[in-house]
Amino acid sequence: MLKLGLGSFSSLMAKSLTLALALSLPLSALANQPIFDGDKPLELTFTADFSNLIENKDKLSDESQFPLTIEVAGEAALAGKIALRGGLRRGMCRFPPFKIEFDKRIKTPGTFLNVKELKLVTHCDSTMAPYGNLIREERLNYQLMEKFSPLALKTREAKIRYVDSSGKLAPIEGFAFFIEDGGDFAKRSGLTTNKTPVDGVEAVDPENLAEVALFQALIGNTDWGVIQASTKSGHNVRIYRRQDNSIVLVPYDFDLAMINSTNTFYENTIALPCIPQKAVDQATEKIKKFKSTAIQLYTESNTISAEKKNDALSFLKSAYERIESGVWPANVLLLNCPE
Repeated sequence: MLKLGLGSFSSLMAKSLTLALALSLPLSALANQPIFDGDKPLELTFTADFSNLIENKDKLSDESQFPLTIEVAGEAALAGKIALRGGLRRGMCRFPPFKIEFDKRIKTPGTFLNVKELKLVTHCDSTMAPYGNLIREERLNYQLMEKFSPLALKTREAKIRYVDSSGKLAPIEGFAFFIEDGGDFAKRSGLTTNKTPVDGVEAVDPENLAEVALFQALIGNTDWGVIQASTKSGHNVRIYRRQDNSIVLVPYDFDLAMINSTNTFYENTIALPCIPQKAVDQATEKIKKFKSTAIQLYTESNTISAEKKNDALSFLKSAYERIESGVWPANVLLLNCPE
C-alpha cells in the first residue's frame, strides 16, 4: 500500500489542483500570445530575400514563400516564412505588406509564443505620398476598434530592420504593425469562422451590424461592405458565428479612413437593411459613451504628426456632432426603413 507523508500529499494535491484549474481555463488563457500583450513597440530584425520580394512584388503570388529569420533582442532567433499579400497596397507601396508564417505554432517562450501566422502592415513607402501617411493612423483605428468592442482584432506596433539576405539592398528600417490571425481571434473569442454561404446581410446580428456601421462612420471609412447574397464573406469584414449560430462581423483594413475633408460623404453610401430601432438605439448610446475614449486615444498618440492629429480630432468631433444630433442614426442605420 502506497503511503504518502503530509508534505508529499500536499504536493500531490497542489499539482492536482493546478491541473484541474488549467483544464478549466478558457482557450484564450492557455494559448496566450505575448506579442499582443504590451503597448511598447517591438524592435525586430527580419532577414529574407527582400530584393526579390520588392523588385518582383507585382509578379510573385501570395503563395510564393521565402525563408525568414526573425531576431528579437534577448531571445533565440526564429525561422519562418514570409510572403507578399494585399492588393491595393502591393501596387501603391514600394515596400509591400507581408504575411509571416511558421511551420508549427511557436512553443518557445518569447514574443512569438503560440503564434502560427500573422499579417504585417509595413511603412509602405508609397508612390502616392498621402497614402503612405495613413498607415500610422490605421494602427490607431485598430486600437480604437479594440477599445470600442470585444469583437476586434488585436495589433502590435513594431520597428523593424529588414536585412536583405542576398546583399543587394542596404538594410531598411520602418514603422510596422502586426495583425492578429483571424482564426486565433475566433478561438479566443469563442466564435467559429463562417464557412457556409450567408443569405444576405439580414442574417447578421442587428446590434453588431449597427455598431460596425456607426464605428466605420465615426472614422470615415467607406471601404467596407456587408455580406452579398449567397457568399461567405464581405469586403474588409470577417464573418463569424456564435455558438447560437448567429452571425457577427469583425471589421479590418482601415487604411482609407479619415481621408475626406468632410464626413457628410458617408451618408447614403452604405447599403444597409432596415435595422431594428432597439439595435440602433443601443449602438448609438454605446458610441456616444465612447466619445471621451476615442478623443483621448488620438490626443495622447505620439505616432502621428501634430498636423495629422489635429485633422483627426477635428474629424472625430465633427462625426460626433452628426451622431449626437441624430443625423447619422437616421441617414446611415435607418435609411432603408419604411416611412
